[in-house]
Amino acid sequence: MSAVALADVAATGDRAGVLDLLATMDDKARRAARKPLDAAWKDLTRADSREVRDAVTLAALGCCVTSAEAARALISLWRRQRDSSDWAGPQVDAFAGRDAGWLAEAGRRVAATVPVRRPNDWALSGHRNGELYRLARGLLWMAGAVPAADDGFVLEWALTKWRRKPEHTLADVVRPGWAPGEGTVAEAFRADPYTAVFLPLAFGITGFGTFLVHDWHWRPDLLALTETGELDRVTLIDRCVDGLVRGGRAVEMRGFQKLLDEVQPTEDELAERAADWAGLAGRAEMPSAGRAVESLRRLLDAGRLDIGLLTETSYAVLARPEKTLVRAHVKLVAEALRRTPGDAAALLPAIASAFGHDDTTVQEQAWRLAARHLATAGEAVRAQLADAL
Repeated sequence: MSAVALADVAATGDRAGVLDLLATMDDKARRAARKPLDAAWKDLTRADSREVRDAVTLAALGCCVTSAEAARALISLWRRQRDSSDWAGPQVDAFAGRDAGWLAEAGRRVAATVPVRRPNDWALSGHRNGELYRLARGLLWMAGAVPAADDGFVLEWALTKWRRKPEHTLADVVRPGWAPGEGTVAEAFRADPYTAVFLPLAFGITGFGTFLVHDWHWRPDLLALTETGELDRVTLIDRCVDGLVRGGRAVEMRGFQKLLDEVQPTEDELAERAADWAGLAGRAEMPSAGRAVESLRRLLDAGRLDIGLLTETSYAVLARPEKTLVRAHVKLVAEALRRTPGDAAALLPAIASAFGHDDTTVQEQAWRLAARHLATAGEAVRAQLADAL
């Protein structure tokens, strides 16, 4: 009887009546009601009123028995909404009363399918990916479950913070009466319990560095979070370095480099990542490689640059074609030898690799440096230099 009543009530557009009936139905009754409701759902057209379409959709969703069925139904519904936005949210009311495990499983299944939007679309409001995100998060809120850390879900979460939408409850985002928050992006992140876990993950999504370059970037807000502890300073530096090491489009690298420069790593923070600066000096695109050489120079000035690391780095950097970078590195080696001439035997063979550089100024720098320290280099090194010449 309830199955027939549910279809009849849904056909009148009575959303509240649909929810009342769903609350009284067990799985057997839901299965019995699915066939007529599925047919009604498929027959919905734009000619039907919004109230009827919402009520039939709600009833059909409420008759999903398993969490997997519910997730598939929500994803299918989302795909049908290509020409509309800001519709997601009330649909999850159909699952009121389901146990937390059921809701959490459905939410995680939906979250796993949220696509990663293109970087050019990050600034768009009303993007359809945000609708699927809100469905997933609504289910997870109802379950009291920790959201899944899939890239698409994490990205939509981060962009919601950028728009300063206060996601304390689902109603704040998807129901009438909501207004944008007036606080800063940093305050939006502070208000969210998942910032410490999700924000570092956002750095690994392709396009995040590009987002940091634009006029509407959030670099000051990220720095503000490190000052109040929501984002660990070490984590922020590591994520920037990871982005530079990972490589990618030049514009994306500029974003990570800008943020890293604004963080202003301390001497200790530089020393902890000496191997990273060495790797970037040898492999990264300009200007990141140049910044890495500057970091090595700061470590040298502080007496914290390992000679073995400098030697290994020199072979890689001096083989690069960028004359400005190579000249700067030769000066770095020259300064290292001025301070500790006894390291000539280790460093001069690396300098010899610059004897044949395409830039004649680099060649002259290398020859003069080698000549200056020949006396302390040892016979074996002098023979290597002669062969290189």
